[in-house]
Amino acid sequence: MDLVYEESQWRDTSNKDVRYVGIPNMNSPGKYLAQSLSVNHLQTITSIEQKNNQWTLHTQESGEIHHKFDWLILAIPAPQVINLCNSNLQDIIEIAKKAKMKACFTLMSTFNQSTNVEFDAAFVNNEIISWICKNNSKPGRHGLESWTIHTNPEWSEQFADLDLNSAQDLIIACAQKIGLDPQNAQNSIHRWRYANGFIDSIPEFLINANQQIGACGDWLHGGRVEGAWLSGHKLANVLNT
Repeated sequence: MDLVYEESQWRDTSNKDVRYVGIPNMNSPGKYLAQSLSVNHLQTITSIEQKNNQWTLHTQESGEIHHKFDWLILAIPAPQVINLCNSNLQDIIEIAKKAKMKACFTLMSTFNQSTNVEFDAAFVNNEIISWICKNNSKPGRHGLESWTIHTNPEWSEQFADLDLNSAQDLIIACAQKIGLDPQNAQNSIHRWRYANGFIDSIPEFLINANQQIGACGDWLHGGRVEGAWLSGHKLANVLNT
């Protein structure tokens, strides 16, 4: 049963959703699926170009990638889709503009000893924090006690340009309010610029068959990680038919 913190009080919910996690890490399913693929890391795509029915990619680090591609799939946030697409892809741009994506700060706190906090995970309403989870409570986890703390989308978007040290201080203060004190923990904070947001009509995925380009992502299928997988899966099924 999920716990909810709201108006300085704790309550249970009747939510009986089944939760799935990666084992031994959250990124393990992605690594498994990509093990037979050729993946290039740390490459920032700055522009895309189609010539003679093939796509060319240009990167910030090394300029043009010499390999050509028949199809191009953009599995990235909506604002980045808009930045890469040109006027010839106006159909994709117009739909991507409907996704109002918001930021999220994530604080990872690792403790040298048990915190003795009475909950493993909780939704938090009307506070800077929106979700907090004890990673050790997930199956297959070992090592020191650690917590993942996410901020709520509205606050995150309003303060998206806040420096990370200031954001961390505010998140720690909020965590202390609900019973976890990361003040002396080993803390690491990250800002996801495009973490939340989706299109109400749920188009599932985008595809322009004439120019051999498509897009998929959580913002096209409800905004959750399940939606990201479903969006890519359904687009792949269309391409394979």
